[in-house]
Amino acid sequence: MRIRRLREVGGQMQDELAEKAKVSTKHLGEMERGRGKPSLRSIQNISVVLRERISVL
Repeated sequence: MRIRRLREVGGQMQDELAEKAKVSTKHLGEMERGRGKPSLRSIQNISVVLRERISVL
């Protein structure tokens, strides 16, 4: 997943994105590192906040 790169390019901190996407910072960190199993809802929320298609993540 490219979440971290997209987040950093957008100038967001991890905790800001997590709050806006309604996921925990721990869960977001795991997704950024390619660990864990994110739900479709989590991925959808993140894509909305980052203004990117799910396929880009």
